[in-house]
Amino acid sequence: DTLSYDAYREIQFRDDKPLWRTDLPFALQLDHHGGPTATPIEVVLVSPTGPQLLRFDSLRFAYGRTVDPVRLNLDASSGFGGLRILTRMNRPDQLDEVLSFRGASYFRLIGPDHVYGSSARGIALNTAQVEPEEFPDFVKFWVQQPEPGDSVLVVHALLDGPSLAGAYRFELTAGGRVGMEGERRPSVLLVQARLFARRTVPRIGVAPLTSMYLHGALRATGRDVMRPRVHDAEMLLMETHAGEMVVRPLSNPGQVQVTSLRDRDPRGFGLAQPERGFDEYLDLEAEYHRRPGLWVEPVGVWGDGGVLLAELPTESEFADNIVTFWAPDDTLEAGARRDFAWRLRTFDVRPETVGPVLGVVLRARVGQAGLPGESQPPPPQHRRVFVDFVGAGLTALPEGAAVEPVLYASTGTVRDLRVEVLPNGGRRATWIIEGEAGIPSDMRLHLRAQNGSTETWSYLLDIPAGATNNGTP
Repeated sequence: DTLSYDAYREIQFRDDKPLWRTDLPFALQLDHHGGPTATPIEVVLVSPTGPQLLRFDSLRFAYGRTVDPVRLNLDASSGFGGLRILTRMNRPDQLDEVLSFRGASYFRLIGPDHVYGSSARGIALNTAQVEPEEFPDFVKFWVQQPEPGDSVLVVHALLDGPSLAGAYRFELTAGGRVGMEGERRPSVLLVQARLFARRTVPRIGVAPLTSMYLHGALRATGRDVMRPRVHDAEMLLMETHAGEMVVRPLSNPGQVQVTSLRDRDPRGFGLAQPERGFDEYLDLEAEYHRRPGLWVEPVGVWGDGGVLLAELPTESEFADNIVTFWAPDDTLEAGARRDFAWRLRTFDVRPETVGPVLGVVLRARVGQAGLPGESQPPPPQHRRVFVDFVGAGLTALPEGAAVEPVLYASTGTVRDLRVEVLPNGGRRATWIIEGEAGIPSDMRLHLRAQNGSTETWSYLLDIPAGATNNGTP
């Protein structure tokens, strides 16, 4: 029988049926077959005595009150819906999920005090292309049993799809709390992928990340006044090969929007949820203030390409509408083999691996260029923008020190560009963009002083075409 979403959630892996000894540093649990994932997976346990295919056994699961396991017609060969890795990450007497694989090539990684939010994928194929997107599956996993004292766990996986196959190795170093102050150490997953193309793929997406953005602080909205922010991630971050840190706020656009940040051998990119306070979200159930940031750090040479960002319109917080990945310029030809490796790290406000800058983006706002109630307001294509930067480098500047705004806008006319001092010692850059009706303006801004430069704020501003404006980006 087909299980409903609510019925499937009732099925839980039984803690009293562990797959490994309870004194080991990691625990493995399985997801029941028959849920939202269409393709069942095989799981092989690799121990010092050799590999062993794990057979499905209903006795490993608690079915709740509404699910009759007999009616599901499952046998020992039915496989599983996914797998989860647990460890003592937040408390020494409690097992917490740190890594899970479920559905297609999706997996999720969290660090201490995080709840699941943005996801990762093994590969993205033909995303945001004319050709239909393809979703290969992880169909088989080999999980290496840890030994007492091990700090890493190794998982191998087989990826299979019509256009390509792939062999993956995952090396997990779980995060945790260290020291008397309870300092949080991020979780790190080293991913090594070897891809074999069965047919030519116009676009592959390496180290894909997916997320949800319904609304946030940048765009005013009346759709959900109870919660000021509803998103798993708020911005895309990218550190270029030259060390420039680019910050691109996410959006929920009116139509599919695809942009690319070009580079060669980038130092990293990721999705960030920098606002960590409950008061910014006001959601006790979803706990968006605890969603992790995910940072991709390439290993080896990745060549020319771009960090592609696809943003899709959505009315639901239960649908991922954000995807980003590294898109190599090279086409993956039929019969070719490509190897990629990267580290995936969790973080809170900013990745620890990113170098210091003069200041970081604190907030940005876009609104009408005129004042409310003006008798002759400017046209809706004229928008006022401000971006606030904070950081020790800015507050250390002597009074009256020169801070230069460096702004690029692909279309429109910029006027009234200036820098103002914030009460906390940071700086605000503000300007008016007189846009061209119906033509988006891609803007990039950073501040420059004698002791360095800030992060670069980057945004594609939607310029309204008509005489009325129904919202800012």
